[in-house]
Amino acid sequence: LSQPLRVIVITLSANRATEIIRGVKTKLKVAKLKVAKLFSRHMKVAQQEAVLREGSYRIGVGTPQRLQRLCDGGALDFGGAELICIDMLRDKKKLNIFTVKDTEQAMLKL
Repeated sequence: LSQPLRVIVITLSANRATEIIRGVKTKLKVAKLKVAKLFSRHMKVAQQEAVLREGSYRIGVGTPQRLQRLCDGGALDFGGAELICIDMLRDKKKLNIFTVKDTEQAMLKL
């Protein structure tokens, strides 16, 4: 890693990740802000690893499963992060990132 992500947001789903990315750009009023999209929709793991190794991103938003894969592959390191935010929004079934079976184990590993 040339420059680690400074802010990492962990969220329940790809849909929620895109909402967060849009919200961050709107709130910060920085349309060209580079936010690493670290979830399975649209990008393969190898592409995301290349983006992270490039080192020009300071914010990353992703799902626990994908973040875990990127950590396992050595492309992502939480050690350089200044802020790690866990999105606790509940889904339609009133479940959150720690209570959904698919994300629970990945969260515990992270």
